[in-house]
Amino acid sequence: MKPLLRAVVFGVVAVALAGGALSAAGSEELARSGVRFEVLDTVATGSLDLHDLELDTVARRAFLIEGRTRSVLAYDVATGALVPAGAATAGSGAGWVVGLSVNEAAHEVYVVDNGSGQEELVVLDSRSLAVTGRVPTGGRGAVATAVDERSHRVLVANAATDDVSVIDLDDATRSSVATGLRPRDITIDPATQIAYVANQDDSLAAIRPDGSWTRIPVDGAPVVVRVIDGQLAVGDDAGIGFRVQLFDPATMTRTAVSASFASSLTDLVGDPVRHTIYAVGKDFDSSGTVALRAGDLTTIGEGGVDYYAEVALDPASHRLVALEGGSRVVLVEPRVSPLPAVDRVGGADRFAVAAGVSRDSFESGAAPVAYVASGEVFADALSGAAAAGLEGGPVLLTRRDELPGATVEELRRLRPQRVVVLGGTAAVSAGVEKALGEFGVVSRVGGPDRFAVSAAISAKAFPGGATYAYLASGETFPDALSASPLTGREAGPVLLTQKGTLPAAVGAEIGRLKAQYVYVMGGEQAISAAVVAEVSKIATVIRVDGPDRFAVSAAASKRSFRPHTYTVYVASGQAFPDALAGGPAAIMAGSPVLLVTKDTIPAPVAAELERLSPYRIVLLGGPNAVSDVVKTQLESYLPD
Repeated sequence: MKPLLRAVVFGVVAVALAGGALSAAGSEELARSGVRFEVLDTVATGSLDLHDLELDTVARRAFLIEGRTRSVLAYDVATGALVPAGAATAGSGAGWVVGLSVNEAAHEVYVVDNGSGQEELVVLDSRSLAVTGRVPTGGRGAVATAVDERSHRVLVANAATDDVSVIDLDDATRSSVATGLRPRDITIDPATQIAYVANQDDSLAAIRPDGSWTRIPVDGAPVVVRVIDGQLAVGDDAGIGFRVQLFDPATMTRTAVSASFASSLTDLVGDPVRHTIYAVGKDFDSSGTVALRAGDLTTIGEGGVDYYAEVALDPASHRLVALEGGSRVVLVEPRVSPLPAVDRVGGADRFAVAAGVSRDSFESGAAPVAYVASGEVFADALSGAAAAGLEGGPVLLTRRDELPGATVEELRRLRPQRVVVLGGTAAVSAGVEKALGEFGVVSRVGGPDRFAVSAAISAKAFPGGATYAYLASGETFPDALSASPLTGREAGPVLLTQKGTLPAAVGAEIGRLKAQYVYVMGGEQAISAAVVAEVSKIATVIRVDGPDRFAVSAAASKRSFRPHTYTVYVASGQAFPDALAGGPAAIMAGSPVLLVTKDTIPAPVAAELERLSPYRIVLLGGPNAVSDVVKTQLESYLPD
């Protein structure tokens, strides 16, 4: 081992991706964001044929194949250096050894050897590196293996025979699944035991534990496939470049796609706690490693042109072990910026806070529309949040008879094409509406009361109907606030109701929408069983319940947001003003809104923050709304 005399540091500032409005603060964050890869240690093996790197995350030991000697090499990484931990010859002759994988539960390492004339799965003890078994695979041209630790089965992707060998190591039985043309890679979802195979014929194959399988056509030729934090990550050749896509394995719905890269991809590895996916490219003349934000695959930053063929993550230290150029093993410290943070968006008053939330969510000139609602009552602003988020604009607040300076300044910065006034003249006067004409074409969505206004906003935002609708109390604010972020996941309006009576305008709007599902926000203390019974005549009702407003906000979040959501918004559940503008911002960011008291984080919210494990928390309002004590407590939910 020859440690570098000094750490080599390289990094490139991230380039913002196109698609969707980025916030001013968000764009500044991207301008600041980046990644540096600091090399802590390196081993020059003298070989030019290192490949198939895997890590035992329990033992914190890296394994790789040295092709020239057909050996498996091991290095311990727990000390912050690469410590040799043994080597073993796995090849039985002059052939090749490929397809290394690790079974942490059984303390085994697997490779495929063809030196004997037939391809065999070689089983090694991961602690001693002694060969403990050899099992014929029945296939030819193995390219990759994957392990189902629960069933003690190893799957081998065979490019020459266009199939996958399934080997049960408990009884030495073997079967074969013909999955598609020239499989390239394979991975197993530990939660479902479903194996996913990347095929050269622009498809994935999903092999279920019972041996049945499904072919899934995909957009682009998949090269690398991994399960990262419960999502299926696919690196592919898109024809005009290489990219990463994320899919929900349950539905195979694509949830995110990256920008295109010049370099073809050889590996993907995720660090869910740091909300980062590392995409590794094989070309010498382009960036070797690209760091992506795990939720939406925006580019955080790029490494240098060093050739990192494969990488593995040590989750205990968040470090990467990499193979560089096929000849060296490298231990790398990724330093991603910005660091996790609780960012408070405050201001002198509710109008300034709303303007600040808008600045945190939209670039100058990037919002096509701005919604303006009363900041003196809550109903119209909350009804408008879903519509504003759908159209990519903020909700700004005004006094009835005067347009606040903070709102004027923000409108001048946004330069929207349209301005939508929410509510009748009793909420926002004709004089304010006229003044708003300076900033864009003005329209008003009004009605005789807050319930009719919510129905009118829905009709304007969803003229063709909607599968989902959200029904919340129009007599209190918290449940409607919690509902707004959900509309970014399952699009639909937020409609307001009285506790004991469903307003006629709202019932008619649910019918016009032809909504199949109505989420009723809050318990019977907010919306009665009688109202639910009335809505049930029109649509299927799903009540999002809890003993109080804080528990409802946590329950709403849990329904729609995955662990390791990048941003979480936190607002007062006791006073509405600072929270009013949070809905559209949360929709744009793909984030929930959780409610707290001024001085405490209620237990259900604390549990939800623990589950979400966010990278960034945006606190809405100043210390008079949510204290600095709570801000400090929120910091404990961020990653190290």
